Amino acid sequence: MNSDNEIAGMCLERGEKMRKSIKFLTLTAVTMTVCLCGCENKERTATVETQATEQTDVQKDNIAEEVYATSVLKLRVEPSDEADVAELVDEGTVLTRISDDGKWSQVEYEDGTYYVMSEFISNEKP
Repeated sequence: MNSDNEIAGMCLERGEKMRKSIKFLTLTAVTMTVCLCGCENKERTATVETQATEQTDVQKDNIAEEVYATSVLKLRVEPSDEADVAELVDEGTVLTRISDDGKWSQVEYEDGTYYVMSEFISNEKP
């Protein structure tokens, strides 16, 4: 049979192994939590950056600036090559650009609002 000292020693040894196991499991859980929080924060950061970009794009699109037709220009009723042409304006005609998506600009001319291809207008007088 085992003596009381041997039993106490075995208990201490098992207790130490259990503490190490618990410590390992705790560190693993903390690491996983940090990783998950980090991943969540990255997603949250990406969402915030996307929203900021969208807000910047909206601000860029909502402009009111004087621009000039760089050639005879078709003022269209919709932003499409297939859309009806409402008016033709001469080179140098002053328009007010109110939005720009990169390809099409929405412009005001006289009492109407039209679309023109952005490449055919300029901030500089021709």
